[in-house]
Amino acid sequence: MKNADQILKRFPNHGETLCMKGLILNGMASAKGAVGSKDKREEEEETKKEAVELVKRGLMMDMR
Repeated sequence: MKNADQILKRFPNHGETLCMKGLILNGMASAKGAVGSKDKREEEEETKKEAVELVKRGLMMDMR
């Protein structure tokens, strides 16, 4: 994750890195709270939404 953030600081529209960061976030959200409180589930949903948006943006950058 740190490496992806470093690359995105220098190249904010690097498609492959955006996708990779999204995949990492999605995996981290799934691993964090399979069972938990309502707040944790809501936080997991927000993280997954962010992950999907990153992957979508990354794919759009790669198709250009």
